[in-house]
Amino acid sequence: MFDTRKALLGAVSDVLLMPGLVGLCAVDSFVLETPVVTTPWPWHAPEFEYLEHGRNALVAPDDVQRYADAVAGLLGSPAGLDAMRSECRKDAARYTVEEMSRRFADGLVDLLRDARR
Repeated sequence: MFDTRKALLGAVSDVLLMPGLVGLCAVDSFVLETPVVTTPWPWHAPEFEYLEHGRNALVAPDDVQRYADAVAGLLGSPAGLDAMRSECRKDAARYTVEEMSRRFADGLVDLLRDARR
């Protein structure tokens, strides 16, 4: 899904289920205010680091039944889900394209500075 279709799907979704690889969908979840429910899979992309279990996402056990139970528990807790949505909204303002570009450029400058030493 892209653009309008992604926005429409996010508007009617409560959570974003990603039991496998989490990448840029972490940032999408912030903008869509739909917390990611994932597992502690060892091959997540770097954006997985943006997720904080219990704050803006849920990192559930890597077991089908326990994963389903975690999803059901979150969906059955309107207050918990609302709190996570609120944190997603905050993180959407933090993890912008502009901010990621700035951090990348700063990293390159630091790398070049260190290489000169």
